[in-house]
Amino acid sequence: MNTQDADREFQLNFLFQTAAEGILITNADGYLERINPAASAMLGLESDVRGEHTAMLFKHQPDLIRLLNAEGEQQSDVALPHKR
Repeated sequence: MNTQDADREFQLNFLFQTAAEGILITNADGYLERINPAASAMLGLESDVRGEHTAMLFKHQPDLIRLLNAEGEQQSDVALPHKR
């Protein structure tokens, strides 16, 4: 990696770590690869959740799960609970 690439990588990492907005980066299967401090704070996460599936973020948010199921916007292969 040349100096210009290293500088760019440093800048991007700095922005990711210090952004006021929550940023989650997942792979194509929905597993978390990176999560910035703002997202961790907004979601009340106290531990490193890299490698976890994004569905774990919703396990304590039944209203959001109901909304996703009701709106038909479930975009992953993770089975969210069906409405009863």
